[in-house]
Amino acid sequence: MRLTPRQRLLPERPLTELRNAVQNRAIDKALNASFDYDETSDNPVNNHEFSVRERLSFLRGFLSTTPGKFSIVTTLLLLCCIILGGASASLTFDRQQQLDTMLRESEPLAHASQQLYSSLSLADTAATTQFMTTEENDQVTRQYERAIINASTNAIGSRSGASTYDKADRTLLVQINANIPVYTARIGQAVAEQSMNNPLTIMHQADARSIMEEQLLPDAEQLYKNRYASINVAQKAWARPLYAAGFCLILLIGALVAAQLWLTHVTRRRFNLGLLAATVLAIVSLLWVLVSSGISFATADSSVPDNHSISEILTDARITAQQMRSHEMVELSQANAGSTIDSAPFLKNMDKVTEAVDTFAERTNSAETVKLSEQTTTALHAWRDTHQEMVDQLADGNRREATAIATSMARSAGGGQFNEVDALLQRCISAARGQVRDSANLAHSTIFATGVGLVILLVLESVCVVAGFLPRYREYE
Repeated sequence: MRLTPRQRLLPERPLTELRNAVQNRAIDKALNASFDYDETSDNPVNNHEFSVRERLSFLRGFLSTTPGKFSIVTTLLLLCCIILGGASASLTFDRQQQLDTMLRESEPLAHASQQLYSSLSLADTAATTQFMTTEENDQVTRQYERAIINASTNAIGSRSGASTYDKADRTLLVQINANIPVYTARIGQAVAEQSMNNPLTIMHQADARSIMEEQLLPDAEQLYKNRYASINVAQKAWARPLYAAGFCLILLIGALVAAQLWLTHVTRRRFNLGLLAATVLAIVSLLWVLVSSGISFATADSSVPDNHSISEILTDARITAQQMRSHEMVELSQANAGSTIDSAPFLKNMDKVTEAVDTFAERTNSAETVKLSEQTTTALHAWRDTHQEMVDQLADGNRREATAIATSMARSAGGGQFNEVDALLQRCISAARGQVRDSANLAHSTIFATGVGLVILLVLESVCVVAGFLPRYREYE
């Protein structure tokens, strides 16, 4: 059997041609054309474009591995830190914004409406008194003029914030600003008629009193009540703990603890310092929120009887005292005309004012306010004794002596004692307002610091989460 040689796969080429091909790198170029690779790298270059299905399959395969699971857990923890921690910080800043609005807008407007109401009531009292006294009429007239100026000033101050009022409050404010000039005009006419001993004095005085009691005072009282209602709502929100923020932080702590337990099971390591640090920071955030809520609750005046703030209670007491003085003058005028005087309403209102002062002392519970309330109570008792002395003089028929006792501005007479009571009640209102503002400022600063602290701790928690998983990733490089 004759054997035939195997056919050559490559044609024979002369040696000179092969040498030239090698020198010209023709063989390398042919190999490069047949086998695509990068001359500067040991790794082959693959220009193949993967389809979406292939990419998803690759991603699914990667996520099924331990490093892929680490990536999933790390991403979820970072999202929890951002979402839950960010929500708690946002809720804290919302509470801080509410307090800021109360301090900058609601409380000043409520104070202006309270001053408007008190000034109008004091003007009514002074106007009634000036028609009863002759010896000290100039002093009473100046008191009336100051009250009208204060009422007009506070009406303008309330009008500057009318953009925050609802339609009903704006209507009340417009009516008050329109009726003040009408009232002062009637009083002016009554004074002019009295200087000429004209009987028309009584008619103009009655018209002015009707405008004050039927229009000005009811409108001012309603505006004042509406403004303080908003303050009471703000104080209730102020005293409410940050439940939502605390709940978000509890969920974040639970997520970090669950991740720590899962990582312990996978890596067979008991603790992960990064996750442990993040958990501690989350617990610090929760404690910070709890302490901040406790401070806010302690500083808020949320347990006042009938949901009225102490400033509102004292304002009502001051208005009551002014009305007592006005009615005292009216009853004195009627008694001089032959009618009998009834002290029961005066004594009943005196008890209400005394009770309000006692409430002020109990709610504030500081040495300064207790001393102030004692002074006010002493002045009220002196006024009551003077009123009883006036009644006794009228009963004995000494009308001129009774009028002098009730209208004189001396410290031992009714006019001077009323002025002292009114001044002391005004100081009580200022002290109560200052205490509320100081407490609100403290709560505002505390909650603002809490919000900033939560943001800083949130960033540190995220860093700790990443730092806790980095060593585990490196184990699989």
